[in-house]
Amino acid sequence: RQRTLRATIEWSSELLDDDEQELFACLAVFTGGCRRDDLAAVCGADTLRLAGLVEKSMVRRRLDPGGVDRYWMLETIREFAVERLAGLPGAGDLRRRHAYRFLEVAATTWALFVAGSASQSEFERLATDEGNLRSALEELRDAGDADALGRLCAALFFDWYFRGNPAEGADWARTALRS
Repeated sequence: RQRTLRATIEWSSELLDDDEQELFACLAVFTGGCRRDDLAAVCGADTLRLAGLVEKSMVRRRLDPGGVDRYWMLETIREFAVERLAGLPGAGDLRRRHAYRFLEVAATTWALFVAGSASQSEFERLATDEGNLRSALEELRDAGDADALGRLCAALFFDWYFRGNPAEGADWARTALRS
């Protein structure tokens, strides 16, 4: 059954043109999906290629809590795309761009919070992108980028605290300090 499902996904992916196949693999870097602006920042994706993947049911679209389009893959499709991502030249650079993008998202939310102008939708965005933020933490740790890891921890600490996860924040902060 699993082989049949995999064969179906592989067959479907082979129907994609080269640009769509590249974007399909690129989308695997996102854990839990992403917004169009995240996709453009990390993958340089254009709307036409993304629409093609949605039309071909390789990618799904829904509104996030802030009312913004969010693109995601079913997990079985994403697992296949992760394999394709590993084969892309520059996959490591792609993962680093992803990490820095979500450092930027967290830092922007932190700055708005400090200024007293953060809205509920900014906090909801961090919750929605929890998987991407964790992937960013892991990538920065694995890359040995202690400075960026520390900045991401600092930007997320208020979120960990308010959502009841200060121990996780403390663990990541210790990891950053040890790097």
